[in-house]
Order: sequence, then C-alpha cells, then structure tokens
Amino acid sequence: MSIKKKLISLIGAMVVLIVIGTLVINISNKNKVNDKQQSQGKVQIVTTFYPMYIISLNLLDQMDQVEVTNLTDFSAGCVHDYQLTTDNMKLLSKADILVANGGGMEHFLEEIIKSYSHLQVIDSSQGISMLIYDEHEHSSEDGHDHHGEYNSHIWLDPMNYIKQIENVKEGLIQSIKDMDPNRAEHLNMDLMIDRIEQNAMDYIQKVYQLDNELEEFLQILNNDQSGNNRTGGVAIFHDTFAYLAKRMGLNIVYSVEIDSESALSAFDVAQIIDLIKEGEIQYLFADIQYGDTIANRIENETKVKVSMMNSIATGDGLKDSYLNGMKENIQVLKEAIQ
Repeated sequence: MSIKKKLISLIGAMVVLIVIGTLVINISNKNKVNDKQQSQGKVQIVTTFYPMYIISLNLLDQMDQVEVTNLTDFSAGCVHDYQLTTDNMKLLSKADILVANGGGMEHFLEEIIKSYSHLQVIDSSQGISMLIYDEHEHSSEDGHDHHGEYNSHIWLDPMNYIKQIENVKEGLIQSIKDMDPNRAEHLNMDLMIDRIEQNAMDYIQKVYQLDNELEEFLQILNNDQSGNNRTGGVAIFHDTFAYLAKRMGLNIVYSVEIDSESALSAFDVAQIIDLIKEGEIQYLFADIQYGDTIANRIENETKVKVSMMNSIATGDGLKDSYLNGMKENIQVLKEAIQ
C-alpha cells in the first residue's frame, strides 16, 4: 500500500475515533445531567385525600424543595370505596412519599404498598384510639353497616388531629433522613428537617388554641346549673362527627353516612323522627355539603333543629381549611347545645 493510501486510512481512522469519542462524551454528559436533575428534583409528596393534604401543606409550608399533590379531587370527600385511576398510578410511580390517614380509611393502601415498593408510606393514625362502629351505628334500610370496624374519621377531635400532625412530621423527617445522600445533600436535609419541625410546632399551637376553646366551652357546660340536658342523644350524618360528639359528652344514638352518592332513606327518617319524639335524640349533626335535604325532611316533622357542621373532608385547598372549619364547628356546637 502506498504511503498516500496509508495516510488517508490513518486520517479516516482518526476521524472515526474522534466521532465515537465525541458521542461517548456527549452521552456521558447527558447521563450526568439527567442524574443531576433527578438528584436536584423536588421531593414529590402525595396525599390520599383532603385532610392529609392540609396537614402536609402546613408542615411543608415555604419549602421550595418539595411538591405536594393530592391523589383525589378536593371535593371527593372520604375515600372508602375509591378506585385508583391511571393518572393516580403515574403520579405514584414518580412520588417519594405517600401520606395516608390510615386506620382502614384507604382500602387501596395495600395495593399501593405492593405495587410501589419505593414509596415511603406515612400512616397518620398510628397510636390513636378509634371508636368502633357497633358502639353507636344503626344499619340503614339498604343493609349497609360497618359493625365491628373502626371509625377512621378521627380528625375532628383536635387532640387526635394533633397526634396526626406529629405522626406526619415524624414520618417526613425519617423519610428525608433515608434519602440517597447525594440527593439529601443537594436538598439541604438539615434545613428541611428544621423547617418541618418549626412548621409542625406552629401548626400544633394553632390547633391547641382550638382545643382550648372547646375545653372552655365544656367547662361552662359542666358548671351550668340550668338543668339543660346537654348530655342527651345525637344523630350524626357523617362519621367524623362521632369524635366531636364524644368529646362534647354527647351520646350517639343514631349514625348514618350521607355523601354525594347516598341519600337519607325513608327508613332512616322514620327511625330518627321516632327517636326524637321518644326523647332519645336532642341534637342532629349534618355535613354542610349534604345537610339541606336532611334538615328539611326532619325539621318539618319535629322541633329539633339540624346543626350544619363541616366534616373538613373537602375544601378549597387553602392551608387554613382545618382551622377555619373547626372554628365554624365550635360556634355551631355552642349555638346548638347552649
């Protein structure tokens, strides 16, 4: 082979090597950029339904390193029979942490834990003593009941809610500590933990103020010498009100769950009216979302006024939803019982 041909072959080989080298460098740099973007990406936190979203929103307030997304629509309410959607699956596949109510509220939780082993799951109900349905619930005409199950609608008692906040706080902190060291370093783990602890302290203090207002009202009632039967019976139309009724010393005589998919049956109306006339029920607590029909049907036949309360299972997405909703509930309680 001539020197000229050898030179051309050598130059060609060098060009090929340069092209390959450039491609390798570009791919390597691209992978590094992707890895860096992943490590620098926000912590994705998913909540199962509205009350969990509000807790997380408060604990993660003013934290640019995180993004909080609710699994369900804010108007969906409790998620007993909720079926996961394709969009839910996509969201969970990219999530780092899932905040759940627990206590049997989310029947899909076991499926999520099985399918998304990478998820850190926080159960906010840990250590909270729950009511059992057969302590107070009457079966409806359609045969639906929860006898023997726990009532996981725990958040309307401020002391339960404070425990839920503490559980979520501890779960978030532990999940951050368990992160990949490189990612934790980029996100500034210590700063995140400090912010969560401070936010939790501030939020719990606000909830304590609500609880103090409830306690002061109870003291007034306990010192009342007028003979009013404030420990009388109550009918509730959302399971969240069971905890608030118990806190107020009220006896739950009748309970039936009313939501967007179920209405108060003629059987329930007749039963409740009979119990009112017999003197066993003095108070009725209905959810502001679905209470109008209940009020009209019962108030027309009895002298008992239906108190419209906020279950705080739905809302507008603002972080003060719980505080505002509970202030309204306390005022309604004062008007009803006094």
